[in-house]
Amino acid sequence: MIKTAMILAAGYGKRLRPITSKLPKPMIKIYNKPLIGYAIDSLLSIGINKIVINTHYKNKIINEYIRSKYNSQKVITLYEPTLLDTAGAFKNAINFFNKKRILVLNSDIFWNSDTKGDLINLINSSSNKNIKCTLLLSNMKNIYGLKNFYGDFLIKNNLIQRNKSNKNGLIYTGAQIIDKSVIKSFNEKIFSFNKVWDFLIEKKQIDYVLTKSKILHLGNIESIKYCNKFRP
Repeated sequence: MIKTAMILAAGYGKRLRPITSKLPKPMIKIYNKPLIGYAIDSLLSIGINKIVINTHYKNKIINEYIRSKYNSQKVITLYEPTLLDTAGAFKNAINFFNKKRILVLNSDIFWNSDTKGDLINLINSSSNKNIKCTLLLSNMKNIYGLKNFYGDFLIKNNLIQRNKSNKNGLIYTGAQIIDKSVIKSFNEKIFSFNKVWDFLIEKKQIDYVLTKSKILHLGNIESIKYCNKFRP
């Protein structure tokens, strides 16, 4: 059973300026609660008992919120003096993970009461030992706040492939379960999960689960207008 998670929360949120000029993106409020609060509460509600959060930009604001709201033994912040990108951040936090498989969330997604079921489904679908990473994907019609004309991935013969042109591709929602042993294959300090996924696609060691709920990605100023379509 997955009991450990990481929330990626170190980015600058440049496309959300001027909001992020004074506030880190994970602290943007929806229904008077910051995005990162929804992510943490979702994880705790599905049985996660240890959460590592990487920080960088305006990290003190995130730290203060975490200290005031959560048990320090369950929720840990890890400051990155230099941004390490997504997989680099995961690799940097590897010693905090005492379990083999880790649930990793992006903090710019509105993880609400509806998406909780998707996270549970993701966990329940990730038991195959030959699969090193399971992605939570969505049909494009269920993603709000993105301007993608094409999905990130295609499924052919039940295998994940990169999508380069098909408008009916699937979008990565910002949630995955990954076996931390995979990171040992990479010597870099700064690198993206995209590189890890491509590596696993070649090895046919990556799988997916489709969302049943709608997903709100707070990636730019225009995405804010969709908030009223989603409940807490």
